Amino acid sequence: MLKINYKNFLTEKLTEGNLEYFMFDWDDNILVMPTLIHIDHLVDGEWIPVDLNTSEFSEIRSEIYKHMDGEETEWRLRNNNKRDAYCEFRDYGKRGKTAFIDDMIKAIRTNNFGPVWDVFIKCMIDGHVFMIITARGHEPETIRLAIHWIIWNYLTASQRKQMILNLKDFNKLFSFDDSKLNDSDIINHYLDLCDFVGFSSSYFTKKYNTEGQSVNPEKYKSMAIRTFIEKIDDFGKRVNRKVSVGFSDDDPLTVKHVHKYMKDELSLDFPMDYNVYHTKDGITKL
Repeated sequence: MLKINYKNFLTEKLTEGNLEYFMFDWDDNILVMPTLIHIDHLVDGEWIPVDLNTSEFSEIRSEIYKHMDGEETEWRLRNNNKRDAYCEFRDYGKRGKTAFIDDMIKAIRTNNFGPVWDVFIKCMIDGHVFMIITARGHEPETIRLAIHWIIWNYLTASQRKQMILNLKDFNKLFSFDDSKLNDSDIINHYLDLCDFVGFSSSYFTKKYNTEGQSVNPEKYKSMAIRTFIEKIDDFGKRVNRKVSVGFSDDDPLTVKHVHKYMKDELSLDFPMDYNVYHTKDGITKL
């Protein structure tokens, strides 16, 4: 594996004229969010409530899933209930739909940026279509609203101006007439092309018919990734351009699974350049 910094990540481009797309995990990849997962830890025969951040949870999540499948482990969801454990990661919690954007703003204002934050920002300024794929259960419109906030409140006026120019270039490439659209409309059209997927959301459950299934992050992310790859493959065919796609995630199991999935399956069905990055400790290309 090759260790690189974000500048190398940004400058790994194909020849001029090719299309580049991105797929980003959210937590501990784009931002280090203050959102907590509520779980129980078995200590001396008693279940003790514990609150973990996403990085801490990733260390024991396999034990959680084993317990959900009926095995005896020392870790379980709070009260053995998904709703109690993940209430802060859903739109139905005490804070409702504001939870995600509130925690996002707090992370930004405290400079808790993930390894690919700069990559993500440049992705938007350059006008590249992207997908957010996260284990969270927020609905697409909630995640999209947070991205909208970043564009209008974090980007500078100069960055947003450059973004609009780039988006107009892409609209022209795809024969989309934006001559009567204002800047806000152009950005909204851009976000219409992007995907915002939380695989614990009701949107995902309905779209991929996963009701009642055991949680499988690797499998679920692969399902959403295939849908996105189908879309960007079509984009490339429409304008006769070669396509490159990058995927980044901080979870080693997910990264290994996605890398294998792209190499062994997706590359056969959709020939394009696939790039996978592990971001647990910086940015490492597989």
